[in-house]
Parts: sequence; structure tokens; C-alpha cells
Amino acid sequence: MSAQKEEGQEMNKMIAFIMQEALDKVSELELKGEEEHNIEKAKIVRQNTSALEEKAHKKKKEFLRQKQIRDSGQKTKTSLEVLEVKRELIDSLFDEAECRVKARLAKDGALNGAVLSRLISEAVEQIALEEAVVRCLERDFPLVRQICEDKAGIEASLFFMQEAELGGVIVESKNSNIWCKNTIKSRLDMAKEKLLPRISSVLFGCFVREQEHQ
Repeated sequence: MSAQKEEGQEMNKMIAFIMQEALDKVSELELKGEEEHNIEKAKIVRQNTSALEEKAHKKKKEFLRQKQIRDSGQKTKTSLEVLEVKRELIDSLFDEAECRVKARLAKDGALNGAVLSRLISEAVEQIALEEAVVRCLERDFPLVRQICEDKAGIEASLFFMQEAELGGVIVESKNSNIWCKNTIKSRLDMAKEKLLPRISSVLFGCFVREQEHQ
């Protein structure tokens, strides 16, 4: 084999070696690029998956919160409706009691006189005045004047009071600094406050508090 031919073969080997190294380098770069691409792709997938999971978690949490609010609201609404029915029933009982007392006093003059005498005496004793302003229902004017003069021993200036008080009297000093409200309505309200726990217990098995009742 001639020297020229050998040199040609060596040159071809060198070229082949260089080409192979170049191909290996390209393959290495392609593989590295693919790995980096896959890593970046996986990173993006993880980020998106995490974002979706977080969004789903927030939606679930919000759904449960809204459901709890709705359930609580419905429970509160039901409780208020039940309480309102109880209030209406108790109010109707006391309204009926007021109507009966009013009718009885209007019908029974002797009873009305006895009640007025007691209420006036209590009020006069409480304010301890010789002169006073006395307010009463128009129908009771003559009777109240007589009781004040004959039994209570006070000089009274009489004025009308509202029919809603049902009867009784309001006695006050002439400058209105001292006064005593001793009307049928006020006495019924006192009885209502005192009897409310017992009535609630009998009707419902529990105590409907006065502040809840208002």
C-alpha cells in the first residue's frame, strides 16, 4: 500500500471520528434539551395541577361555608318563627285578660269603686302630698273626685288620661316632679311580667324571656 493511500485512509478515519463526535455531541445536546424540556413541562404541569387543586379546595371550602350559612340561617329562621308563634299566643292570652278586666270593671260599678279606692290610696300614700293632680278615665271622674275628698284626704285637680290605661289613676305633684302610675294597665303589666315564666312553662315547657317576648 502506498504512502498516499495510507494517508487517505487515516484522513478518512479522522473525519469519521470527528463526525461521530459531532453526532454524539448533537445527540447529547438533543437528549439534554429533551430532558430540560420534560423537566420544564413537568414543572408547568405541577404548577397547573397545584393551582387547580388549590382552586378546587377554595371552591369546596366556599361551598361548605355557604351551606353552613344557609343551614344556620334556616335553623335561625325556624327558631324565630316558633318564637313568634309563642309570642302571639302569650300576647293573645294577656289581651284577652285585659278585655275581660275592662269589661268587668265597666259592668260592675261596686267593683270598679273598690279598685279605684285602693289604687288611689296606694298612690297617695306613696307620694305623700296634700294636693295633687289626679288623672283618670272620663267615666270615673265623679267617683275619683269623691274618693279623693272623702277617703284619700287630698285636694285633687282631675284630668283625663288615655283609655288605653283601662282604669285606675295616675297621681302626681302639681309640678310633676313626683308621680305614681297606678293604672289597671300598669298593674296588668306587672302581673304579666311576674306570671310570664310560669305561663311559658305551662304552655311550652320552657321560659320565654320577657326581652325575647318584646
